[in-house]
Amino acid sequence: MSLLAALVLAAGAARVESVALTTANTRLAVRVALSGQPGMVAVHREGGAARLSIMDARLGLRFAGGSRFAWTQADGFDPALLAATPGLERIELEANPSEVSVLLHVPPEVSIDVRRDARGILLVFRTTPTAPESVRAAEVSPAITPPAPVSKPITPAPEPAPSGVPAVSPPSPPPAVVAEAAPMTSVAAAPSPTPVASPTPSPETATLARSLFPAPGVEALPGGAAGAPVTDLYGQLFPSGAPRAETTYEGAPAPAGEVVETEGLVAGPFRLRASVDAGYIDADTFVESTSEPTRDRYLQVSPWVEAATPVGAGQLVLEYSPTLRAFATHDQVNSSAQRVSGTLELPAGPNVNISLRDRFTSGVLETRDVDPGGEYFFGLGRYNHNAFGATASIQLGPRMSVELGGAFGTVRFQEASTFFDYDTRSANAGLGFEMRPNLRTVFSYVYDQVPTPEQRPEAEAHAHNAQATLIGDVLPRLSGRLSVGYRRQDTPNAGVGGQSYSGLTFSGALTRQLRPESQITFFVNRSTPVSAFEDNAFYVYTSLQASLRVPLPAQLSLDGGVGYQWNDYRTVAQEIGSPREDRILAWFVGLRRPIVRRLLLGALYRREERRSNIDRFDTNADGFVLQLEWDIFGTPRR
Repeated sequence: MSLLAALVLAAGAARVESVALTTANTRLAVRVALSGQPGMVAVHREGGAARLSIMDARLGLRFAGGSRFAWTQADGFDPALLAATPGLERIELEANPSEVSVLLHVPPEVSIDVRRDARGILLVFRTTPTAPESVRAAEVSPAITPPAPVSKPITPAPEPAPSGVPAVSPPSPPPAVVAEAAPMTSVAAAPSPTPVASPTPSPETATLARSLFPAPGVEALPGGAAGAPVTDLYGQLFPSGAPRAETTYEGAPAPAGEVVETEGLVAGPFRLRASVDAGYIDADTFVESTSEPTRDRYLQVSPWVEAATPVGAGQLVLEYSPTLRAFATHDQVNSSAQRVSGTLELPAGPNVNISLRDRFTSGVLETRDVDPGGEYFFGLGRYNHNAFGATASIQLGPRMSVELGGAFGTVRFQEASTFFDYDTRSANAGLGFEMRPNLRTVFSYVYDQVPTPEQRPEAEAHAHNAQATLIGDVLPRLSGRLSVGYRRQDTPNAGVGGQSYSGLTFSGALTRQLRPESQITFFVNRSTPVSAFEDNAFYVYTSLQASLRVPLPAQLSLDGGVGYQWNDYRTVAQEIGSPREDRILAWFVGLRRPIVRRLLLGALYRREERRSNIDRFDTNADGFVLQLEWDIFGTPRR
């Protein structure tokens, strides 16, 4: 099938454009906005939840790149709406090639009326005196055709929507539809009052904390989070400290109070989102050939644009995010950075999903993009980094899948620096198991290598890894991803003591919801990045981090975090007669507040202290950022 034919077929299918909380005659309701005409729609009970099944439907553009999403009360449910009826704890959205399902976690005594109008489906919650055995199934009658607009289309009233938290596990098998589906008459929902909601600062604490010591892996393929200004600033303020945080492509439903139609701009087959961030920075930089910091002040502008479009039953997402700096004293600080990325998610049959990702980065100050552990933080030069990866997930049964993948990356310096050019290669194979609907385990084998670099033969490496990964809701209100493995690495060209590594590796990010809009996130990592120090081929990089996000009065949001990092080398350093050891302590605190709709003001202070048993690597650095964030259209991934 040609790409054009696939786009035509995709355009003809019904699509779920958004899921939002609203009210209908003072009762809590969930609005599922649809475009196109779906097949049969039914609701039935599954234990402590009710499932809405929409046959012959797919996810719309705002969910580009994802197939499973979840929202909880702590993710931004409007308390005023929740007060309309008790018991709604979670909403889940799942998609597979034949249907889209909305799973509503409500008590058995809450029944659900299914209504259809011109905008889609309205699920209205009703509390009954006794708990029913099941929620009645409903085959929804066709939508009532709305009257043609006379001069201007009438814009529907905004409906609150929970903020999205993607669950990365694959969707559950299609639910069985109850046979006795009682037809219901289409009833138009009563118009809900327009909510008056102030702009809520984007939940970026995880991004901020990850910027202290980001997860390593040049072969990793971050989605290039657009509009992640503070994360980028860390990398520019302290090249030893921060790259762009790793993100995945996921759909992002609108925050509470947003109008569905404003989620991006439709341009032909694409839905566009864009933002611009501008800031003043006063910070220490490491632009000299030694580890002595140099103070500098400059302005920075970071525009971002994303274009997403369906491709058959899959999605294509393209992103571009340059970083422009001016008025600094040093030329290297005035340098720009360029980031371009693309992701294609495409089903290849009913049981196979293929994902292709490519990311290109060019920069100077973003040093952790090429050295995740932070050994390279002075003597900077411009580099180009390209990373490509492909994965395939093959469903073997309702709860089991085969996971395959491969990746390669290249790092090339365009100017003289204290680091070197190198390539990476990796391949993996594993088995995935769905332990429960929101928790998945993957056991995998990974082979990776660094081919012999021409500039530094010592860095040649090849390694075998066995690892286990948990993805999803590990415990109630504790979710994320955690990988633990054993690694056997050989580096035959390294110096004595550094020719192999056998031991534990791990990486993960786990978030605990403390209360609505408050959360604490923990990050852990242990890995072996390549090294440019003397005869070492690698060093062992271990980090622990924690971050906290708390709302404050007067629409303020407080973000804070602390992290500690260990960098341990294997070969004997010439200066001290023993292996080098670095310890890095970093922390940050920041405030953000909306000024007007889609415009926020933020301020942040960060400090980093590096201590080494080699005196010339001891450094202290701090910096202050004052920044404006403008969401032009759509919701950027901050």
